[in-house]
Amino acid sequence: MAEVDSCDLMRELDGLGEADPRMRFLCVLDDAGSRPITQQDRWKSVAQLALQPNVPDVILVHYDTARNLYLHAWYVYRFHVVAEQQVLSTLEFALRSRLQELRHVDVSAKHKPGLSSLLQSALDHGLISNERLTTQQQWAQAMADRRKGVEQIQYMLDHQLASMQTSAVPELATAEELEHDWVASFIKELPSIRNQYAHGSPTTHATVLRTFEIVKELINQLYEPGLARSSTSD
Repeated sequence: MAEVDSCDLMRELDGLGEADPRMRFLCVLDDAGSRPITQQDRWKSVAQLALQPNVPDVILVHYDTARNLYLHAWYVYRFHVVAEQQVLSTLEFALRSRLQELRHVDVSAKHKPGLSSLLQSALDHGLISNERLTTQQQWAQAMADRRKGVEQIQYMLDHQLASMQTSAVPELATAEELEHDWVASFIKELPSIRNQYAHGSPTTHATVLRTFEIVKELINQLYEPGLARSSTSD
């Protein structure tokens, strides 16, 4: 059996304020090139992922608990996945609360709908949609950049190249990428991630801000001004 890393165990009192050693392996790219990430970088990133003012306070607090967990992952690396689990729980909480408020969910039902069913119900009632995603263009660009990277790796393998020069010009997103059905992807993928954590998992990684971004987008859509009137009129 492999020896447990000491930074995964309970910390000694005098080390509570020290950064997790694994944080030194994370970097950011800026105008000066690559440099080690700082807690200020992380705070700026997660501070941008705020809910809009008309989201109820009870959901805001639930969401900001996840953001605080993300910040404290600076000290305990495994808090990254705890933060991701919390933010997905916030999405389920917001969906159930909003659908109950608009009487689209039977609160007396014996078997409560799960995250997948709640997302589908929100889509069916017009509470969430691809058209109202504010980051749809950026996500399509990221998809195009990933495609370009895979194509370059395959080219190198096919031609037995150790390296190759690439263009700094961003890859153009295809029509398919620009019209991707993001909500359908979320309905399929988010419950799977949440269930993995809910049933116990050794998974640990730091790349959780994309999940925060998705949850922020969907919750903000749920509580767009005037949406309740249009939703209850069907």
